[in-house]
Amino acid sequence: MKVDESIAGPDDLVLVTGSSGFLGVKVVEKLLQNGFRNLRCLVRTQTRVAQLRGVLSKGKGVEAEIMKGNLNDPEYCRRAVKDAVLVINCAAGMSGGLVNMFVDSVVSARNLLSVLREDDKLRRIVHVSSFAVYETANLKRGALLTEETPIESHHTERNDAYSYTKVKQEELFWKFATEHAMPLVVLRPGVIFGPGGVELSPRVGFLFNRTVFHLGDSNLIPLTYVDNCAQAVLLAATKPGIENQIFNIVDDEIPTSKDFLKMYKAAKGNLRSVNVPYVATELFSRILKWYAHHSKDQIPAFLTPHRVASTWKRVDFDNGKSKRLLGWNQAVTTSDALNLHFQYIRSKP
Repeated sequence: MKVDESIAGPDDLVLVTGSSGFLGVKVVEKLLQNGFRNLRCLVRTQTRVAQLRGVLSKGKGVEAEIMKGNLNDPEYCRRAVKDAVLVINCAAGMSGGLVNMFVDSVVSARNLLSVLREDDKLRRIVHVSSFAVYETANLKRGALLTEETPIESHHTERNDAYSYTKVKQEELFWKFATEHAMPLVVLRPGVIFGPGGVELSPRVGFLFNRTVFHLGDSNLIPLTYVDNCAQAVLLAATKPGIENQIFNIVDDEIPTSKDFLKMYKAAKGNLRSVNVPYVATELFSRILKWYAHHSKDQIPAFLTPHRVASTWKRVDFDNGKSKRLLGWNQAVTTSDALNLHFQYIRSKP
């Protein structure tokens, strides 16, 4: 792929947040493979930094800086964005409850954006969002999820910290882009998977004591292999004429939850599964919501009807816009990606 220097040339400074994360490492690798030599990689902890260093060591003539720190520190943010021509945001809170996730996704994004206003060299921001921002509960069963699907607005009913913080994080990026006339490209990946990532998505079910409670029925799982998603990030960063666009990233020929679970059980060995029909899950969530209300939240409604519909109602997924305007096509087939994912699982002790 030829780098389009109208946005960023090989020697321009590219800033990648969350660069030691599961996706971030692959994004850095794609940048190096496509000629970028001047990278500033932000990391919060030493976790996975060894993998990042390994990727950077393979680049020839690379001037890469690994900056350890926290985006909640304004001075760290100011030093991080200095001279950056392109900013790729892969940072997000993934665990630790609502407060921690809000700080790591929303507060950190606000701090980063506040200092970007001081930099006149910036030409584009790429923000990695998520399918979790969509309000799918109100879609009809079997409806097609596209970039035009409404954003989640019933946060209390959904009761999902990750969805809430990703919505608020993306809102900040759009607000900044509008107020400062800054070109922004937003990617919304589905379930990013591959070796080293999450083995079993909640869209399939939950593993408890060697038993998988299968909630996904025969729904399609919106998978995107980590290399394919990273390629989409690279295109979002370099392709001209796509400013202020949103792109869903989901691979072709994605498996059903039932098929994914079958492969997972074969890879793990010695697992059993219990199929929980959607109607049973929905009924349980309604009972739980009723009991939470009448017991004054002695047992909180951790599983609400809105969340059940958001996660396990059958919908289909469209990647046509990414193919047409972004020029994205998955380099790793879904079949090969699944094989690599489960080979890695089998290799683990």
